[in-house]
Amino acid sequence: MLFGGRAKATQVGPSGSASSAEARRDALIMAVDDDATSRAAIIETLEACGYRVRALSNYTDWDAAWQSGPAPALVVLDIMLSEPRRGGYEILRALRRGDSHTPVIMVSSRNTPSDAAFAKANFANAFVSKVQGEFDHPERGLVATVNRLLSS
Repeated sequence: MLFGGRAKATQVGPSGSASSAEARRDALIMAVDDDATSRAAIIETLEACGYRVRALSNYTDWDAAWQSGPAPALVVLDIMLSEPRRGGYEILRALRRGDSHTPVIMVSSRNTPSDAAFAKANFANAFVSKVQGEFDHPERGLVATVNRLLSS
């Protein structure tokens, strides 16, 4: 795994029940990251925990997927996308203009307080660093954050 460890496929979720594993199979997560290695790590991590993932690499692909459906249960957005003026924050703003309920997790390979603060200020539900030890952290990493947001 790129960001420091491998998610355990046996992780079931906060309640640990079979019904939460079934709910995971029904939960579609849309992940937008322009870096193929990062995207693969996000997919591998979430699929190992039973989630379905629709991975996209840019704003244009996200917009087409968002318009055509199905609606995701949660969105994971990389802050910095290579498309000029159409990065993760622009996706977040566009998403929030029409949908204030879908949980959004912003991710970044930078681990700066300003990234986390800006994500929250723009109505992201959470920020997760891709830095080794943070991405797979059992309490604040990607899987823990997804589990928390989808169970609330």
